[in-house]
Amino acid sequence: RAEAEAVRAEREARHAEWNAQRTARIRDFLRDTLLAAEDYRKNGKERTVSAVLDDASERLATAFALDSDVRAELEDTIGNAYSKNGLLEKAEPLLVHALGWRRKELGADHAETIASQHNLGVLRFRQGRVDEAIGLLRDAFVLRTARLTADDPDTLRSMTWLALALEEKGELGQAEPLHREALAVRRRILGDRDPET
Repeated sequence: RAEAEAVRAEREARHAEWNAQRTARIRDFLRDTLLAAEDYRKNGKERTVSAVLDDASERLATAFALDSDVRAELEDTIGNAYSKNGLLEKAEPLLVHALGWRRKELGADHAETIASQHNLGVLRFRQGRVDEAIGLLRDAFVLRTARLTADDPDTLRSMTWLALALEEKGELGQAEPLHREALAVRRRILGDRDPET
């Protein structure tokens, strides 16, 4: 028993070290990208969010030393930022690639894969590709519900976006219960006065 505990502790220590290194690589990439934008400001020039994201995307395309999992995380992050800023065409290849890599390497039910699937579903909704959005968002919601609680913020986000997509398609009978459940959870957790409610 003591030997098994030692092996488990060693495995957990290696995993924690790997996560720390991964986090450091992501942090360094983002820091360098944002500091490059700061250099423009120091020289009296302003950079738009779009320009900073373009720089990050270009750096990512030429950063050969990045591990595949770090690349997928950055693609998902940059793609999601493009999507939130209305730059949908620029978001698409990044989000599609991140989801494809994560499905293949991590599996469909891994938390990062589900996050990528949700993000691509939101992009499809914003693109007006509602049927695709519903498929992606429904799968993400089902997987998150199985892995997490209904009160989890990620589950709640997937529930809300799925409800919006269903509403957009005119499936009000399916959308309304999701909206009501999301509202009830927000009221219970955040209270009636929180802007999220």
